[in-house]
Amino acid sequence: MIRIVLLLTVLSGPLTTTFAQTEGTDTFGKLAISVVTPDEQQGFSSENLSMLSSKLLALLTTNDIASSSIEDAIILYPVVKIYNEREIQPGLQKLTVIDGEMSLFIMQTSGRVVFANMTKKVQGSGRSHALAINNIISTIKTDDPTFDAFIKKARSKAISYYTQRCSSILAQADQLASTGKQEQALSLITSIPAEVPCFDQAKSKAIAIFLTYQARHCKEVIMAAKARFGTNAYREGFDQLKTVDPTSPCFNEATQLFNQNSKEVDENTKREWELLNSIYKNAFELEKYRYKAISELAVLYLASNPRHSSYDVLIR
Repeated sequence: MIRIVLLLTVLSGPLTTTFAQTEGTDTFGKLAISVVTPDEQQGFSSENLSMLSSKLLALLTTNDIASSSIEDAIILYPVVKIYNEREIQPGLQKLTVIDGEMSLFIMQTSGRVVFANMTKKVQGSGRSHALAINNIISTIKTDDPTFDAFIKKARSKAISYYTQRCSSILAQADQLASTGKQEQALSLITSIPAEVPCFDQAKSKAIAIFLTYQARHCKEVIMAAKARFGTNAYREGFDQLKTVDPTSPCFNEATQLFNQNSKEVDENTKREWELLNSIYKNAFELEKYRYKAISELAVLYLASNPRHSSYDVLIR
């Protein structure tokens, strides 16, 4: 079993997910790595594992790695080995001292390609075993040059990996979109980093697939919004309507529906609707807004379709 923390792998068994960035931000084009830790590990409490996950999230964030709350194609996973635990008494109280090593791996999951790995000796001390483990984790410095080199190597290998496979990824996305699987297609395309030469082509294809998705699903959005308004859940209804793209065949109906219910929403919601309409009239801002929507659709797809690897398999 595993614990997943995304910095954008939902694996088998109970898991914990946290965010390293604000949900809803546009991560399209940014390298995304998930942090995977086991739900249980000998010598580690659940609090220790949560602390380790947070530390690894901070490590990735420090190195400008995009993140999400569900599994993407690339993961970081730690292997911590304790090889010595002893008690010392330097003063009035006994201290537990733990020696071990921590290995980190960054891997592309579907191809099982390891982009980078590193190992560091670790030591911690405290009045108990748990506190000594906490001390080990707290002494991991995210600005350590060793980690910086590790992340840079992984980034370089990831860019090379996607450069070599970009054409096949886009072809697979086309095939998925043609069979009505636009969300899955977008989740593939959004995994391509901006540094890859075909990224402009990927962006154009993502927009085209997104607009097809809008045309196919806008009626569902309108029905959902009407249902919310019907129960006086006006804010939730507005949140549905604002996902309708201005090129969608339902856009005029979405506008009419908002206007019919505008007296029931607060001033902040009205201002947000006005802002959206100003964005729609600006080609540059509209493109940015669409990329954000594409990122969110990809995240929703991944969250609804978890992968089924296991931490035990990863470390073999």
